[in-house]
Amino acid sequence: MLDNVLKTKNAFLLFIVITTIYGWCIKFWWKKTITKYNPLIIVIVEVIIAFLLLLGIIIMTNNHHKIRLEMSNILVQDYIYLSIIGLIGLFISYLGTTLYLHHNVEDMEMSDFIITILINTLVIYFFTNKKFTWHVFTGLSLVAAGGYLIVK
Repeated sequence: MLDNVLKTKNAFLLFIVITTIYGWCIKFWWKKTITKYNPLIIVIVEVIIAFLLLLGIIIMTNNHHKIRLEMSNILVQDYIYLSIIGLIGLFISYLGTTLYLHHNVEDMEMSDFIITILINTLVIYFFTNKKFTWHVFTGLSLVAAGGYLIVK
């Protein structure tokens, strides 16, 4: 039943709205918190909490054997890639936390939004073989100009 609900477009849009609102609320709280604690300590606490949460989920779902079997099927090369991705993620988390010490939440979020729209649009057009038309260029230019005006 849950799968049927999650497959609907409304569930996806609701998820995006909720996580966006949550993200903004957290970032303002985050700005206050990082002035009290070392950013490295915050990242370490986040990693410990994530590990304990995953461990709790594994124990509660009683899938120890299935998880162990699936993990034994992962190739060494994929473990290396996953480790690299995880380490890069930790570094980015630390860097992002440190950047909040020196920049406004609004400026960072708006810049992130504008850059994400521009890069995602370019990637979609180049990797889906769509044409980069005058309309697309004009739309991206307006988004960039609007974002610049909002940030400044």
